[in-house]
Amino acid sequence: VASIASRVTNISDALGGSMDIESFLYELKNGLCESFGELQEVQLTTADWDAVHQLAEEKYRSWDWTFGRSPGFTIRQKFQFDSLDVEAHLHIKNAIIQDIVMPHLHQVLRPIKAKLTNLIGTRYDPANPDLKSC
Repeated sequence: VASIASRVTNISDALGGSMDIESFLYELKNGLCESFGELQEVQLTTADWDAVHQLAEEKYRSWDWTFGRSPGFTIRQKFQFDSLDVEAHLHIKNAIIQDIVMPHLHQVLRPIKAKLTNLIGTRYDPANPDLKSC
């Protein structure tokens, strides 16, 4: 797909078969030693671990890191308006709703379209209750 910058595979496919985790780790370590020389074990200090946790909290657990750099995509979303099920196509880039298209827009659905338009420019989060109903 266009959104994938490089090919992804399972390690077992690359190995040509399955391998238990202990054997895999042994082979991985040996391969690293062959490429880079003998490995040296490093013990992280409390300060090191504090920095790791701070970096994880400030950067890697953020919405921007997890979702904000996602490629553009379109998702079909069903909304409930009173007792009516409505389908809309949400165009999303960098996890922000860019546009909303309702392929079967009838006169009765125009108020729903107006409410959905308010979502443009907001973060796309499937758990958002506003993306469930109008």
